[in-house]
Amino acid sequence: MRGIKGTVISILAIGLLTVSAIGTVAQSGSPDPTAPAPSEGPSGGWTYLALGDSNVYGPAEACGDCTTYPHVLADRITTELGIPVRLIDGSQWNSLTSRRLLEEIQEDSWGESWEQPRDPSQSPREGIAAADLITITVAANDQPWFQDPDPCAGTYDQACIERTVDPYRTNLDGILREIATIRAGKPTAVRVTTIYNDMIPGPGIDPTWYYSPDFLAESAAGAALLLDALNAAITEAAEANGATVVDMHAVAHGPTGTAAMPAGWFSAEYGDLNQAGQDAFAAEIMRLGFAPLPTPGD
Repeated sequence: MRGIKGTVISILAIGLLTVSAIGTVAQSGSPDPTAPAPSEGPSGGWTYLALGDSNVYGPAEACGDCTTYPHVLADRITTELGIPVRLIDGSQWNSLTSRRLLEEIQEDSWGESWEQPRDPSQSPREGIAAADLITITVAANDQPWFQDPDPCAGTYDQACIERTVDPYRTNLDGILREIATIRAGKPTAVRVTTIYNDMIPGPGIDPTWYYSPDFLAESAAGAALLLDALNAAITEAAEANGATVVDMHAVAHGPTGTAAMPAGWFSAEYGDLNQAGQDAFAAEIMRLGFAPLPTPGD
């Protein structure tokens, strides 16, 4: 985590907001002649690539030694569906943005990040080529108040929304198109999560743990509108590329999107998603299923 003077006290990296679950997979485009050949997953099982920021990575000092959602999900698929899972954990604890993730995939390199992915054993394109299931959680660090310097200088108006959301939509669309090209029509379950709003006070969270009172008083309303626009962009890009949205904003904040985050998702002691939140991510992905991948009984 890193502090941003005068605005955000510390970063909680994760990502994404509303609109209900849709779609099924990203699988279109022509074969990529430069794509690596897929490696073998577990016999009769799936290979799962998890891409995302620090809430997917789960640094021990920021989530209380939690078991992050890709690991929870992999275990649940194995125990509940009887499908062996090989997990490639490509999550990163380095203020990952959508632009940097797209560049890593395009360049087939994890780059010079200060914290490499949890599992750098395969390059980005190798991981995608091998993966039957791919989850993507990247958007939190695209929010301007988590950048240093803040490109919107604390004014989260329509101009700031356009300046932030249009490039994000382009980047996410590029990521999903790269995945489709590398997968070359093979059945692939692609799941993109939305961002929750950790600025809503309630029994589950006190925003002053992480944000300055001045930021909350002056900027929270505009920041929430920008967050909504990012989530809409996630949905648009997912729909356009056949991916499924995992609407964690709705899970966190209820059907109206106004409830505070549930107790246990965050705490004053830890600055990223805690175990209850990680479990909720895995549960929602399980609930949505894994079409178009065949599962026992199909």
